[in-house]
Amino acid sequence: MKCRFSSFIALAFLAGCGSTSSNTAPKATTNIASLNFYPDCEFTIVDTIKVHSGIVNKDLSPADKKNFQFSEQYNQTVGSPKLTYGKLQQRAKRNDVDAVAIIDYFVDKGTIRLTKGKNVYGEKHTMRAELIKFYNCPANKVNDPRGKLVKFNRQGERNFRDTSNVVAEFDQLHIIENEQTDQVLTNNIVVNEQVLGFGFETTKNQLASVLGAPSAMIKTKQGNLVFLYGRKYLFMFKGDELIGFEHARKILPTHLSNRVSFNEEFEELAPQMNQQVSLGDNANKVLTALSLNADQFKKHLVSIKGNELTTYLRFGKSHRYAKQLKDFELAGIAMYRKGVKPFNWQAIAQTKKKVSYIDMERSFLGKGNAIDRATVAAALGTPDLKILKSDIKEVWAYGNELIFDFYRGHLSKYRFESVSKNKAQSCVKCIYLGQAKIDLPSKYITRRSESQYTLENKQFSYLVEFSNEQKVDDIEVFIKQ
Repeated sequence: MKCRFSSFIALAFLAGCGSTSSNTAPKATTNIASLNFYPDCEFTIVDTIKVHSGIVNKDLSPADKKNFQFSEQYNQTVGSPKLTYGKLQQRAKRNDVDAVAIIDYFVDKGTIRLTKGKNVYGEKHTMRAELIKFYNCPANKVNDPRGKLVKFNRQGERNFRDTSNVVAEFDQLHIIENEQTDQVLTNNIVVNEQVLGFGFETTKNQLASVLGAPSAMIKTKQGNLVFLYGRKYLFMFKGDELIGFEHARKILPTHLSNRVSFNEEFEELAPQMNQQVSLGDNANKVLTALSLNADQFKKHLVSIKGNELTTYLRFGKSHRYAKQLKDFELAGIAMYRKGVKPFNWQAIAQTKKKVSYIDMERSFLGKGNAIDRATVAAALGTPDLKILKSDIKEVWAYGNELIFDFYRGHLSKYRFESVSKNKAQSCVKCIYLGQAKIDLPSKYITRRSESQYTLENKQFSYLVEFSNEQKVDDIEVFIKQ
């Protein structure tokens, strides 16, 4: 059938005229997965959206309140997780995605005051979610519990990992049975009593049952085990006994701290000491609030000795010309049992290096491409730092400069990162930090640019970056597949 060109052309096209081909929209996805864990496959976050069910007083204008029909609209004022998730599913289908990951959920409640003298109860449920599209993702990779945790489930409940597989010892994995505990995380650090709700009789099991697995672990020279939760909270154990705690702006050097994941339990925590002072307060305020003498302020540190514990307050300069007390601010709070040395990462990192260069003809990790954690540990011993990125990703650090990335227990890459002045090496077929660009073994160079070179041998590919002085500043090593 032919359609005549006229002012009614729009109607003609709506009636199906003008084309013999189908212009129907692609069919939307019908099975939208609700993720509790991000998938272990390639995916894209298409969009982040917000949906809600129910209303509260602030959602209605004066005109809405005046015209409100009590009998018709009463049920619409009270939302629920089910109603909200239903709307989320509808939005996801319209966007033709495969899954949703709920990253925030909150409820507002209150009385809706109507102009006709009648009040209505309102309850607004809001979900914020990521719309996700998969690429060649098998069913067993969706909601894989080894993946990164999604914050909320479809019922609006907070997701938590099973803490039965908390890392208890530094050199291997052990199963810890959950202990029943009434402990909860608080905002308060109390001198000589407790920290964040944990007393110094707390065991590793009890801590883990509340906080989950640590973000990172460190073994001190004295054999004590340190748990990091996020980047600012440290718990030290001797055997199973809590012997130390620190809350500081920075516990590890920046290049290592940036590799530690934020801990959700501490994300919005703002601890105070004795409910009076917190990090960032100037020294005058801290000393006055805690009834301390200015004479105790020595070398940016104040120590308070109690019967069982010693508390350390560490201060930093608020600006480079700081001289007076008011120019210093609280940068760290630490509490340790008497006789226990406070945590000192640099003392751990400055132990004698086992590897200071890369021999292009003989790898310190041996031959072959299947390198796992056992291979690295056999070559270098126990790492100084283990960062637990997820159940399948882990980072090991030996001192400040040698860092390994593992995926499912196998080495994916490692790097030498320059943080100090390095000595020249006599090896002519080697790469090392501080090496002059012109001294790199030219036989292995496959690509050159002003700021970086690529070198290769049969086993590895090496990305070498240079400083402004044209010296090797960073070496990233990838295994050839």
